[in-house]
Amino acid sequence: MNGDSAKMLSVAEPDEVDDHGMDVASANSTDMSDIENEDEDDFGGFASDNSDVNGNEEDHDEKTRNQYQKELEAEAAGLTFAENADSNSKSATSADLHRKTVRRRRREEEEELERRKMMMSKKKRKLFDKMAYSNRAKDEEAAKLRSKRRKLEKAQK
Repeated sequence: MNGDSAKMLSVAEPDEVDDHGMDVASANSTDMSDIENEDEDDFGGFASDNSDVNGNEEDHDEKTRNQYQKELEAEAAGLTFAENADSNSKSATSADLHRKTVRRRRREEEEELERRKMMMSKKKRKLFDKMAYSNRAKDEEAAKLRSKRRKLEKAQK
């Protein structure tokens, strides 16, 4: 029986055996699953003679794209889509929208600054903090002087 099984292996063995005794498929061997996959790749879909249905689908796709675009714009402005619909009915003014976008941008800039500071070495971060502190102090002093000048100008008028 060992001789028969050896004959069967040699006759029915189109695959190769590697160094470790594992069966390896040869490059020219094909499986039925490979042939079936090739047939599926060639399918082009069904042709439709009714262009009316395609027109309605395109209109629906266009509407959904427009709605999606409006939602993205509302999200970029910091609103939900429902809040954006309310703003169309004058419940939210353009000034409120502007303030929200300014706050959002300022917050994003602060977050970006913090991320950049995290990447700095300790020495550079300390120097940066000292510079920022002195700049704030100078700005506050300049604001005080401007307010004093305005008061004096008002008093003279």
